[in-house]
Amino acid sequence: MAPSSIIAKGFNTVKVDLSPDQIQSLLTGGDIILLDIRHQDEFAACHPCGSISIVFSEKGLAERTLNALSMPIKGLVLLGNDRDQIDAACTQFENENIEVIG
Repeated sequence: MAPSSIIAKGFNTVKVDLSPDQIQSLLTGGDIILLDIRHQDEFAACHPCGSISIVFSEKGLAERTLNALSMPIKGLVLLGNDRDQIDAACTQFENENIEVIG
């Protein structure tokens, strides 16, 4: 299986492959959530410790994420294999004023 992609949002969307250590480093400070938007089968087969699975959908991903989590979201790191899905997910979260940092 190829490494999953992490998409960083800034002025432009940039594809970055991060190692598990790099992901852990981002999460160490707390308040950052690793959201795995891959299919449930992929999540079940392998996922970083501490990640949360909420499968991508064209609409309602941000709302489902907010409803599923009982904590404020200060930033998200998205984990996925499909660039178009990650771009669409970033847009949904940004429309809800949720920062996607990686």
